[in-house]
Amino acid sequence: MTREFDPDPLIRSIRLRNDVVTIGRAATEFLPEPIVARLREPLEQVSEAAQYFLRKCADELRGRKNPPALNAVEQALAKLIETIEELRSEGAMAATQS
Repeated sequence: MTREFDPDPLIRSIRLRNDVVTIGRAATEFLPEPIVARLREPLEQVSEAAQYFLRKCADELRGRKNPPALNAVEQALAKLIETIEELRSEGAMAATQS
């Protein structure tokens, strides 16, 4: 084993940032208010978890340490996906597709 800094976790973190940017762009699309209301809390949770994670990554990078675990981000994303799937199964998302 080596005690040197492993950049692989940082690369995974950068991929996460791209995922969060994509979610943010999709969230700015026009959606009917009932859908926005259902997605608001899960989107806020993803935003908060991702911001915390990325800030911790920056702190750890400065200290040449490995990034924190992704657990909170993964849980928030799972809740968002679950909510989207519920909306789809209810037929709510069909009205938004062109």
